[in-house]
Amino acid sequence: MWPQYPTPARLAFGPFEVNAAAGELLKSGVRIRLSSQPFQILLTLLAHPGDVVTSEQLHEQIWPDGTFVDFEHGLHAAVNKLRRVLGESAENPRYVETVPGRGYRFIGAVERDPRTPISSRSGALPTLVPSSRPPQDTGELSPLAHFKLRRRGGTAAALTLALGGLSIWAAAHFRQTPADERAFSLQIASPDGSDFAFGANSSGISLSPDGKMAAYIATDKGNTALWVRPLEGTSARRVAGTEGASLPFWSPNSQSIAFFAQGKLQRVELAGGAPQTICEVGLAPGGSWGSDGQILFGGWGSSLFQVSASGGQPKPLTTLNASRGEVFHYWPQILPGGRFLYFVRSHKRENTGVYAASLANPNKTAQLLATDANALYAPGAHDDRKGHLLWLRGATLVAQDFDVDKLKLSGVPHPVADPVARMAVHGQMQVAVSATGLLMYSPSAPLRQLTWVDRTGKPIGTAGEPTLSAHLQLSPDGRRAVVTRVNPDGGDLWILDLERGVWNRFTSKPGINIYAIWSPDGRTILYASDAPFNLFRKDASGANGEQRLTQSPNPQFPMDWSRDGRFILYEEDNASGDRRSLWVLPVAPGNTKARPYLPARFNQYMGRFSPDTRWVAFQSDESGRYEVYIDAFPEPRGKVRISTGGGVLPQWAPGGRKLYYVSPDSMLMSVSLKLGTGSLEPAAPQALFRLPMQDADINPYEPAPDGQRFLVVAPEHAAPLTVIVNWPALLSKAPNAQ
Repeated sequence: MWPQYPTPARLAFGPFEVNAAAGELLKSGVRIRLSSQPFQILLTLLAHPGDVVTSEQLHEQIWPDGTFVDFEHGLHAAVNKLRRVLGESAENPRYVETVPGRGYRFIGAVERDPRTPISSRSGALPTLVPSSRPPQDTGELSPLAHFKLRRRGGTAAALTLALGGLSIWAAAHFRQTPADERAFSLQIASPDGSDFAFGANSSGISLSPDGKMAAYIATDKGNTALWVRPLEGTSARRVAGTEGASLPFWSPNSQSIAFFAQGKLQRVELAGGAPQTICEVGLAPGGSWGSDGQILFGGWGSSLFQVSASGGQPKPLTTLNASRGEVFHYWPQILPGGRFLYFVRSHKRENTGVYAASLANPNKTAQLLATDANALYAPGAHDDRKGHLLWLRGATLVAQDFDVDKLKLSGVPHPVADPVARMAVHGQMQVAVSATGLLMYSPSAPLRQLTWVDRTGKPIGTAGEPTLSAHLQLSPDGRRAVVTRVNPDGGDLWILDLERGVWNRFTSKPGINIYAIWSPDGRTILYASDAPFNLFRKDASGANGEQRLTQSPNPQFPMDWSRDGRFILYEEDNASGDRRSLWVLPVAPGNTKARPYLPARFNQYMGRFSPDTRWVAFQSDESGRYEVYIDAFPEPRGKVRISTGGGVLPQWAPGGRKLYYVSPDSMLMSVSLKLGTGSLEPAAPQALFRLPMQDADINPYEPAPDGQRFLVVAPEHAAPLTVIVNWPALLSKAPNAQ
């Protein structure tokens, strides 16, 4: 027997508390459902903080003699469940560290016997306790749940509700909330075999205005799509025809959902039927559907647009203010009384924040908050023009009184939930709210680990620590990678030494610096920056300041630099933001006039030069979906389609005799090429392995110069979503946040 030490009745670490006697785990006062074996592992590790607890000791403690179990698998699965609840991973532990070949160790700071009793913590949420398996195991809420109410200093009162009545109860009780009524929380796990999508352009959660349905984006076997889930039901369903969907939002009557996919704004009826296209949009961060049938949506490097939900040509609503350094207007929300809310990203930090205006005079704006994420308005129970503005202070979601008619905040912000995730590169908090007192959020953004894999997709090593990253490119010698890492101000470029695993910051300024590429000699880095995005260059050593290469009113993004050093290939959006085309910029002195490579009749981008600079691979949607093509360079002579059944993100193999691309089901495809004098003949595509895709427009892989490995971006699993029923009840219990 190994030494046993008494476990205190109550322990605390980080935002968590453990009541050993009651078998309860709480996070920020909210009771969390954790099955028996992971909870016993946690207790055992907490009894020996800082010490290695071997696998054999855990076996002895948790699986008694005579119990048959596939121990290694069972222990690994139980520890993984514990880590998911604690919001960490094996690669980036905060509390439970794996000691290879030995066991596990608790590495967090543990406070024994906290002075404040768990049952009396201010603002504590009663808990939804499923009557069957935990949602982390099934991806579903149980059909029957028990809500336990505990009154401060009094006896416990229990209320049992079927989930079929959850929304009805919320709608009926939120409008007439008793003074002593509490809020409830529950978790929604991703559907079986899938994961919540958390890409910069492939994500989104939304609650229907009537509080009966949740919509979210999830990835299943490499396919990203829209899923809907009735809160009174037991399972989610994937909405047919929504492949590649992102950023869903509801119609005011809760009968339709709008979303973005394949460069289009689309809508689908909840009752069924194929999605219908509303308009062409390109990349569009966020939308809102008004009661008058108008939709507002943001643009990539542009202002807000307005379009009828029944279809039509979008019209500009707001105007970017260059004098204020404005780069984006996005994440709009239509407010009562003909007003709207939106987020502004600016190169001047003080001008980045949440703004409001009237639809009648959209360029007469009021800055409500100087903050790095968007905000959401929740109408009041008795007056829809006097409610609360929900916004992020650090990682804490707070609510503050807001008067829609006056467009003014008042009072002090009150904490509602912590932590809450954000998409930092775009400034979107992962929060949804209904008019019936429901609030849904994601507690953490999955980090991404740069991972080396072989040609079968087998991991063979990692590079650097996990980060929130959005784009990467290998240096010509394969020893470094330039990566966009997101931060509260947007995104900066970092250079990773792949041999030592050391990160070095390359840019440091507000706004977004993205789509970096290397010069053929590895001495210069080219990237997109400023408002609107234009091309800049800077010495890879960081010794000198950046130099502007282009000056255009249209957003531009570098794609490749020819191996002979003579040409830069970049993509440029048109003025309306719904077409993207390829352009060529000569690098030779005295000849720096850019020219279009292909006519801009369709979206044509993600261009890559062949190693001998005789060809360009790119993707185009002229067939109605994206396919990969190759055409001659410097003058196109007639493109050859390479992909079969759809394809994006082409990359040349070293030597130029193969081309890689990503299929619609996220498989990395390889195509052998027979190249002649002015001719090209592709072989049939061969599937290599499935990539962990997150964004359709952000490259998730880079071929190594040795031709035997790939550097891929591997995201961690996303945490379950949290839903709070009757969240305004928390405001009377939370302390004021000054």
